[in-house]
Amino acid sequence: MPFLGTPKYPVVDSDPSLTRALTNLNFTDAAYIVGLPSVGAAFGYLTARKPFRSYQLKFLGTVGLTAGIMVATLRSSQRLMGCMVNDEEIMAYGIMDKDKLAEARRRQAYNNLSLVDAEKKD
Repeated sequence: MPFLGTPKYPVVDSDPSLTRALTNLNFTDAAYIVGLPSVGAAFGYLTARKPFRSYQLKFLGTVGLTAGIMVATLRSSQRLMGCMVNDEEIMAYGIMDKDKLAEARRRQAYNNLSLVDAEKKD
């Protein structure tokens, strides 16, 4: 997935593969993979009429599983590309130490801090 903007957070991998995105899943991503099929199956069971309940449950459960896997891999790859908060990935892959990461987060809180720190031009 190409990202054409400037990432807001430090980049771990600018072009993560599918296997790297899947191995980078965290607990929240696993909750999407488990939660969306559960909600879809429950919705399919509760909204269908009696003879179609099992078919609707299986169909919407499958749709939910597909959506959960897609959302989880998208979030994982966005963290690797620096589009989402990625403190755990930075620490796990050794991109920055804690002090540099804290300084980067402090600088990120202020807009145009680079203009303030820039040298004066005559």
